[in-house]
Amino acid sequence: MQLGHEITHSAGFGESTDSTAHHKITYKARHVTLAVPSYEPGIDDSDMSTWTNHIRFVQVEPALDHTAKTQFKGSKDLASKIAMAYLESPLSERDGMKIETNDWMHKEEFQNMDHAADGKKKFKLTAEWKEEVICEDLGEKAMDEMDADEIMQAMLSIPQEDIDAAHAKNPNELISAATKLLERKLGKAVLDALGEDEQKCLVGLLFAGCGGNKDLNSFKYGVLKMNRTWETAGRPPPVLLANKANDTVIQLGEEADSAAVQRAVDSSSRGGVKLVSLAGALFNHKSEEQGYQDVHRMFMAKHKKEKHGITNNKKFPDSSNTRYQSHSYGSAELVTFLNLYNELLEVTWDSKKQAGFNHLEQNVAKGLEDAPTLTEMVAMSLYGVSVLWPYLNIVCGAGGKVVNLLDPDIIDLHRRLPAFCDYIAENPRLLLDATANDNFSKITLDGETWRDEMLIMSTQILASELPDLELMISAMFSGSADGWRQFT
Repeated sequence: MQLGHEITHSAGFGESTDSTAHHKITYKARHVTLAVPSYEPGIDDSDMSTWTNHIRFVQVEPALDHTAKTQFKGSKDLASKIAMAYLESPLSERDGMKIETNDWMHKEEFQNMDHAADGKKKFKLTAEWKEEVICEDLGEKAMDEMDADEIMQAMLSIPQEDIDAAHAKNPNELISAATKLLERKLGKAVLDALGEDEQKCLVGLLFAGCGGNKDLNSFKYGVLKMNRTWETAGRPPPVLLANKANDTVIQLGEEADSAAVQRAVDSSSRGGVKLVSLAGALFNHKSEEQGYQDVHRMFMAKHKKEKHGITNNKKFPDSSNTRYQSHSYGSAELVTFLNLYNELLEVTWDSKKQAGFNHLEQNVAKGLEDAPTLTEMVAMSLYGVSVLWPYLNIVCGAGGKVVNLLDPDIIDLHRRLPAFCDYIAENPRLLLDATANDNFSKITLDGETWRDEMLIMSTQILASELPDLELMISAMFSGSADGWRQFT
């Protein structure tokens, strides 16, 4: 009811959606952003200059699936529900105002969601709905200026197949369907005759992709570029970190000379992302019965304090689940405290009644000793401290500050990101040679000094042992630049 009241009086609003799965059931969350009165005593709520932008939570509900059609139907159902609640409320009677389902599209100015294909398709369906609503309005006005003969002639020009597609069940439904078709046809002609700016004012709809997804996708592009670069540069790639079944098959022969062994090799993963995911499963497993949770916490708290004076030890980043930036933070943790993690694995080995690693421990230990894998993790860490961590801090708003995606500073931020990454890709030693006295405007996205000095010290120490580090830094940043160009 309140949303219906506020949307009716607002100049426009934006709809944001996201979803997640829990026990194989998809749940969809929605909220609306719009300017609203303060509702404070002594303030004239009719004075729109006193209104401020607020985010209104709308709903969380289960959905049958995550398809674009289901999401689009959910938005239409929500519009109908809000309109009905307001129409039947005392507020509507008091205001002397009404709202219909289509009025939702009169007021909606943008949508915010992730960059997945279903989200973009849902946005396309919404844009088509908005144009349809606007065309019906324009067509209705055009019909008001036509006499009966003109309307009849125009009605006869509607193709029979369009009328049949309306699936009218009786004469009244047929007349209603034909009228709607005529309104859309006439309205489309009026819309097409308008100038470009006028058309945008009527049917314009902005897509505001999630900053977290931009961050995630750019990181993926960088990792994929590193994967390709090992081959194109003719350099030895990271060691295979195969699962137990594939590893057993691979051990059948030193060379992948059989179809079964080759399939096992091809389906196995390697590299920094794989190692950080395995480390997340080992050091921060979602099940308390598995992994090193308590052992990791106690060991790291003790040794970080003794050796580095760190008293605020945290859990290992949740990289075995879907968490923004968990792989960049996880790689930074492993790079910074590489010796401690190797020591932890050794202590665990020695403490077992039956000496030896299980398969997960063996893969983690193997990855931590592999130079190409460490090289990828260093590149991922440097990308995190240089770009990702400052970026998400800016777009999420420090201290709960609401950030407008259309703010000129945010627009400028997204426009300069590709060039920023390209510059570091061309000058990878910037990150390896930087000191606290340097100008950080070309080193970190926000121009501030390093957020993690220990990480930088650790990478500088490791650099001499990683001959392909500059190559992989360039690959990580150039690939990410392509990602930013794609998603901004």
